[in-house]
Amino acid sequence: MATYKTKGIVLRRTDISEADRLVTVFTDTEGKIKIKAKGVRWLFSKNRGHLELFSYSDLVIAEGKEMDVLVSAYTIESFKKIRDDLKKTAEAYYLAEICDKMTAEKEKNERIFNLLLDALRFLDALVPSLLPSFTHSLTSFFELNLLSALGFKPELSLCVHCRKKLQPISNFFSYKLGGVVCPSCSSRHDPKSLKIDQSILKALRVFLSYNLETALKLKIDEQKAQAIKTISEGFLRYIAEREFKSSKFIKSVNE
Repeated sequence: MATYKTKGIVLRRTDISEADRLVTVFTDTEGKIKIKAKGVRWLFSKNRGHLELFSYSDLVIAEGKEMDVLVSAYTIESFKKIRDDLKKTAEAYYLAEICDKMTAEKEKNERIFNLLLDALRFLDALVPSLLPSFTHSLTSFFELNLLSALGFKPELSLCVHCRKKLQPISNFFSYKLGGVVCPSCSSRHDPKSLKIDQSILKALRVFLSYNLETALKLKIDEQKAQAIKTISEGFLRYIAEREFKSSKFIKSVNE
């Protein structure tokens, strides 16, 4: 039986028997894969502690006819501080869920892999008291860049309809048209588009032009951060044509 090595981040785990689990992992070389982890639920399983949710691990996997099977796992980064904090856990659940639901199996995408790894590292290192200040910006950055990596990068420089350069005034964001539209095109082609001022448009451009560390240095007040989150989350839901269960979990832990 042929085996292969890869590195992956655990997105989801499902118990399938008293001893086994089905584990969904996003890897650097294979994209999203589902593997059967035999005996991993037993207390003395050698792989038990290396497949925790959100863990980043070295994996050796055997190819199977119906499903690949885990041979061995070894933790590279555990992100224990995420799992030890309920609010961090809720945020990580959301990142993992949208990564899982928005990607197809066995389609390599290094941008998404690195995006998820960077987000988990940032979340793990973040002082809990600072979490509220970064929550909206972190998830907005992730949502927008995930969509971009999947081919749904929003147009932010020209009116997505008339293709004219956007003027330094309040414009509009259209989920339907896939980006920013000028006031004239908004009223004629998508009256439901959201009004955005220049500071919000600037932040959206920064989020899609720089890495996570640089983007999160941008000073955004709570009101504008919420407005950006409305745009990024709404655009994601429009493209996905679905709601995400973990968004309710986030709201419940923050109430």
